[in-house]
Amino acid sequence: ADVAVASDWFKAFPNPSDGLFWIRLENGATGNWSVELRNDLGQVVQAYRNLSETLFAVPRNGLPAGMYSLTVRFDDRPFAPLTKRVVLVD
Repeated sequence: ADVAVASDWFKAFPNPSDGLFWIRLENGATGNWSVELRNDLGQVVQAYRNLSETLFAVPRNGLPAGMYSLTVRFDDRPFAPLTKRVVLVD
């Protein structure tokens, strides 16, 4: 049953963003998790591991404007990594 609602386990906001954006875990998601931000070429431009907080700020760190893929993996959950699109604007 968890798999059916897996896409609702996190939110990324604001989207689009001109600076940092936040990842908030939803639906009681807990435990360790990690996040990767990839550019449009699929290259990992930022990665954070062993997170446990339910609200996490992803800094822009000078990334250019564009569309990025944000992938969240739950270390202790049985479902596949979850990916959402985020847009950085100037």
